[in-house]
Amino acid sequence: AVVSTQSTGEEQKKNSLSWYTSISSLIDFGNPTTERKTNGGSQIHPVSLQAKLEAVFDYTWYSQRQQSSKLAYYNMVNQESKIKFQPYLDLKNNEERKCLMRLRSSSHRLNCEVGRYLTDKDLAKQNITSTWSRRCEFCVMDTALPYQHLPFSQTIEENEQHVLISCPRYHTPRTLLKAETKSLLLQDHDHHLLYQGHHLSSFSRYVLKILRIRFPPNK
Repeated sequence: AVVSTQSTGEEQKKNSLSWYTSISSLIDFGNPTTERKTNGGSQIHPVSLQAKLEAVFDYTWYSQRQQSSKLAYYNMVNQESKIKFQPYLDLKNNEERKCLMRLRSSSHRLNCEVGRYLTDKDLAKQNITSTWSRRCEFCVMDTALPYQHLPFSQTIEENEQHVLISCPRYHTPRTLLKAETKSLLLQDHDHHLLYQGHHLSSFSRYVLKILRIRFPPNK
């Protein structure tokens, strides 16, 4: 039985089967902490290997998200280079927690995201430009539609920063924010602080109010 198992292993090694190749690559990755035995086997310290794999994952995760235009807001509010537990996940209110998660990851229906997925065929059918499809409908009225193709035409994109900071549609809930929280809100480089500490509860309620105004529950 032992001979049969060894023969099978040798045959799979010779044929470079996918599972064998994956395990072999994993062993090679752990080479610096591998003790080669005289019989050709390998012994890897699991803790060391886990640390290396986590480091590679963190580096890949961080570098790839920095290159994603969809994750521009996420990169602004999450400045960690490693995946860590985020305090907002401990919020007791499910709706507030979901709203923050969607806002952070741009998994929402603001026009900056809706417009992102419109094809050229969709735009042509509606006779609008890609820029127009992402506009804030409250700040840029439909009466400006005939001028969208002109070089001097400018629109205001409905993105996370716009609805949080400047859109007049949400002026009332914005005035109810604590002064310290509002001060952080007006500074892009400090937005990550809104998702932690004593600002979190106030900010989460604010985001929920904004999204309920923008997307009424009964519609």
